[in-house]
Amino acid sequence: MEKVSCKVCRREIPDQELGRPAIYCGDACRRAAEMEIRRVNERLAGLEARLSECRLGGVQTLDDAPALEVEIGRQTARLLHLIEPAETMR
Repeated sequence: MEKVSCKVCRREIPDQELGRPAIYCGDACRRAAEMEIRRVNERLAGLEARLSECRLGGVQTLDDAPALEVEIGRQTARLLHLIEPAETMR
């Protein structure tokens, strides 16, 4: 069976006998991931609002729409990685 690494600290997670496979090595990493998920969600909301303002055109903005789209993609990928179930990681 392939070993799974913690999504926060990257340490190897020991196999469990019961329940769903773990994706974090302990409570500290689980809490750190919860905080990061909140930060990424807030960052995504801000980026999407800025991109929307760029596309409206009536508002003068210094933002670069393609750069915002790239960053939205990066943040979305990080969010999906943090919430991806362990079954798909093996």
